Amino acid sequence: MAFDRFEAKLAEHEASGSQLTSARAMFDVWIEAAEEAYAGVALSDEFREIYGAFANAHMRLRAALQAEVEQIASQYGMPTRSEMDAAHKRIAELERIVRRLVAAAGEAGARAAPTARPASKPTPTPAARKAPVRKSAPAKKAAMAKKAVPAKKAAVAKKTAVAKKTAKKTPAKAAARAKRAAR
Repeated sequence: MAFDRFEAKLAEHEASGSQLTSARAMFDVWIEAAEEAYAGVALSDEFREIYGAFANAHMRLRAALQAEVEQIASQYGMPTRSEMDAAHKRIAELERIVRRLVAAAGEAGARAAPTARPASKPTPTPAARKAPVRKSAPAKKAAMAKKAVPAKKAAVAKKTAVAKKTAKKTPAKAAARAKRAAR
């Protein structure tokens, strides 16, 4: 069909006396003929009916596959697409509500701001002071480990100091001291 149209277009060019002087001109004629042939087929009633039936069958298949996937996902305890869609819709709704509330609070603040006078610096009350922060168990362990490190360092330093004192003495004196300590 497209080739017949292409031949007819070439014959038109030949009859009018205009020749195709480049490969690009011939390509353009071919594309024009192919587009006309496609439009003839795609716009026909038969094609519309067949393509419409195909699209409907495809949508039924997709819906059936989605139902199967949801059933399997729910059996395994995984969130289904419909659950995720509902959650996303709810999140979007909540975001819109928050935006409206923030905008309303901003407008109310803007209206109240010109009439308000700057107040003097308030004195903190005992209730307004921050309560001491309690450490969690892992934080307590880390704090205890940090405290233990200096104690260990002190013990190591003491041992090295003793070792240095004994090293300065002559071997004979060290042997005599060892004998006295053994008694």
